[in-house]
This record gives sequence, structure tokens and C-alpha cells, in this order.
Amino acid sequence: MGGITIHLNEEEKVADEWRRLMRLVAHYLGRPVETFANEITAIGGLKDCPATEGERRKAAHNQRRAIEALNDPL
Repeated sequence: MGGITIHLNEEEKVADEWRRLMRLVAHYLGRPVETFANEITAIGGLKDCPATEGERRKAAHNQRRAIEALNDPL
């Protein structure tokens, strides 16, 4: 929630284009974003997330689900 990671394959050397698209979407949403890229990934994250009560609830729910998944037997 509030971020995205794009895994680049060998043929796809377009990290800068992904970063540009992430910044464009964040600008459209009126949200601050930070982007990063290396040889294999492009990452974007909203700097103010969670910003609303709905986002806070969803983030808390996702965190609980992740913890429950870690506690489940394999």
C-alpha cells in the first residue's frame, strides 16, 4: 500500500521510464513520491502514506494479514 516495485527483466532496460510514470501518477494524485531504480528494479513510494483514515485502516489490515501469514505453518 502506497508503493510499487517493478521487477525489470533482461530485455526491459526502462527503469527511468517507470520512474517517470510513477512520478506522473503521484502528481496526478497530488501526492509526494520518492522513486529509486537499479539494474533489476524500479521502486516508487508515496511519502505521505497512509494519508487518510481509509488508508490507515487498509495498511493496518494488510499488516495484520502479513503477521498472520508468517505465523501460519508452511
